Amino acid sequence: MRYARNVFVLAAIAALVGCTPDGGDSTPDGDRPSDAAADGPAADAAPDRGPDDVGPDMRPEDDMAIGLDMAIGFDMTPDLGPVADMGPVPDMAPDLGPVLDMAPDLGPVPDMALDMALDMAPDMAPVGVCGDGVVDDGEACDLGPDNGAGHGCTAMCAREGECGDGLLQRAFEECDEGDTAPGGFCDAECRANELVDPLGHERWPEGARVFVSNGFEMGGPLIIEAGAVVTLEGNWTLTDDLTLRGRPGLPVTVHPRPESRCSSFLIRLSGHTLVAEHVVLEHARDGVFGRDGRLEIRDSVIRDLCTESSAGIAGIYLADTTSGVVERVVMRDFVARAGGNPGRHEADDLRFAASDGGRAGSVSGLTFLGEGELVVDGLEISRLTAGPGGDGGDAEQERAGAGGLGGGVYGLILGRTVRVRDVRISELRGGAGGAAGSAGFGIISVGGDGGPAVGITTEFARPAMQSPVIENVEIAGLWSGAGGRGSRGRENIRGPGFGGGLGGRQGQVRGVLHDDDALLRLSNVAIHGLRLGALGQGGQGGPGAAGEDGEPGGDGGSGGGAGLAWTDPLVGIEVAGPIEVRHATIVIDDQPGALPEPAPGGVPAPGGEVGDEGNIVREIALYGVLAKQGHRGPVLDSIIVGDALEGPRWQETTGLAGSANDLEVTDALIWGFDQPITAVQARRIVQEDPLFVDRDGGDVRPAADSPAVGQGTPSAVTHDLRGVERPDPPTLGAFEPAAP
Repeated sequence: MRYARNVFVLAAIAALVGCTPDGGDSTPDGDRPSDAAADGPAADAAPDRGPDDVGPDMRPEDDMAIGLDMAIGFDMTPDLGPVADMGPVPDMAPDLGPVLDMAPDLGPVPDMALDMALDMAPDMAPVGVCGDGVVDDGEACDLGPDNGAGHGCTAMCAREGECGDGLLQRAFEECDEGDTAPGGFCDAECRANELVDPLGHERWPEGARVFVSNGFEMGGPLIIEAGAVVTLEGNWTLTDDLTLRGRPGLPVTVHPRPESRCSSFLIRLSGHTLVAEHVVLEHARDGVFGRDGRLEIRDSVIRDLCTESSAGIAGIYLADTTSGVVERVVMRDFVARAGGNPGRHEADDLRFAASDGGRAGSVSGLTFLGEGELVVDGLEISRLTAGPGGDGGDAEQERAGAGGLGGGVYGLILGRTVRVRDVRISELRGGAGGAAGSAGFGIISVGGDGGPAVGITTEFARPAMQSPVIENVEIAGLWSGAGGRGSRGRENIRGPGFGGGLGGRQGQVRGVLHDDDALLRLSNVAIHGLRLGALGQGGQGGPGAAGEDGEPGGDGGSGGGAGLAWTDPLVGIEVAGPIEVRHATIVIDDQPGALPEPAPGGVPAPGGEVGDEGNIVREIALYGVLAKQGHRGPVLDSIIVGDALEGPRWQETTGLAGSANDLEVTDALIWGFDQPITAVQARRIVQEDPLFVDRDGGDVRPAADSPAVGQGTPSAVTHDLRGVERPDPPTLGAFEPAAP
């Protein structure tokens, strides 16, 4: 390590070599060794010495230049003779090498020069000591008294640890979470995302890494540009307009910190406008939430939303005075991993009534209940899964807890004024009902009902809607949740055991559910792949009394029955308001095995029997289109197909059903129902197999030789669901025939 004293000794020696008789410097200004050092790599790597060292424009290597200039100020060489006989210094330097190599040829250094140089040295502080808190040449780090294991810098000023090992080495790292994947809170060089206060800023530049703290309120017009990664802790509330502006291949990515994922909304509107273009929202419980303001989201993805509690999930939730525009947006992979909270005992000794299992929250792609207007033009919603209801608690006396209700799953929940086109909804799964608790000596309970699966619904619209229009929609793959298991039967210490509880009902399935007084217009709608979950199994029968004195024990109780099904659990389109349907294709049970087998009764205890309700499935009905409450409306140019496959049968299957002539159907193909039409005015009805391309595989386009081809009436619907131009006359249903 170098000391200032040595610098001045060398400087004095060099001065003797480089001086002329009149004390001038013979080395040209641009050729000084100090000038070369200042421009080289060593100068860039040198540490900052602080305010007590040389001025701000000088580098540590300039020490040599300072020494030379000071030594030249003295004439200490009269006895050595003129130095000029040795030739100019620039010509000698390359051959002579370092200054120390030159010193022996010059003879002994005059004592006067050496003494003066040494006398000046004590005024300069030593540099380069490990442990002084300054990183010097030869040191990888220096934390001063904090050097040592665990801090990233050893006692010998050497680095320890590496980025991504999960240990914070604060000599080199701002963060280290053991994950250096792109987009995380800590980047690949273990630098924390920048904490940016947007107040006073109008723009975060392209590629910025932004961390927004919990409960942060954005308070100024702000633009976040392409490639930015925004990490949120908690909620982000807008108190002014915000633009998230990505571009294809370089979106703005918004997500929460890893430890807060699945727990909160990402962005809250608060009376202002959020414009999001080419944005990815991911890994939180919800995407965008607003009760006041305006959302415009285009060419974006909301994905991997999740919850591990009974809370619901919504990709976009807008209510009250909020309005919105959704264009070319994808929502996928929303999963509620846990449902309602399990029931519990209300007393430590388990003697008294137990609580019911909690109800699971719903999962929805887009919920719009605002009083403004919603325009949807291009939306894909897929793979939404609701959580199961919680299990009921056990009880020794009084009542066992019932199973909680499974979570419902909804593609679109619509209200007020909506214009919806070009939507595909697929793979929605309702949550299973929770199992009932054990009764002991108490009262048995039923299993929880499975959650419903609904493609599009207006049943929650408040206030009344204003002429909603929905066109070019495909809904495929709705599966309701299964019912939960009933309670195990009570034990009887005096005779035969008691029977088990009923299993829960399976959830309902609706392709479209319209429950509002506004006229709903539907055109180019395909609904297929609807499945019901199984009925819940009845509980096992309770044990009977033990025998005495060698007598046989009492019989076990009867097993509980299967849960009672909903009256109309599976419907393509259900309306309790005026409707106009044109060019719809509705296919119920379009895949083998979609209908549940009759659910078995509960397992009896030894000596018992299956309960009276065992192996019975009751009150199940299936409808292509079902109209309620006296509302009229036409169904035009459509195909409605029911259960034409072999397998379990329903109590009632009806193509179109109403009451008091509620529906009018004209130019339609209806096939595969026990009752094609009930209380419906009908004209020009075809009752033949539609000859779909691949019904079992989900391709419900008619083949070229289908009886539906050319049977429609020319209308304003000029193209089919796939964008194919309709001829005159058009084909029935949502699709023109596939090319031969």
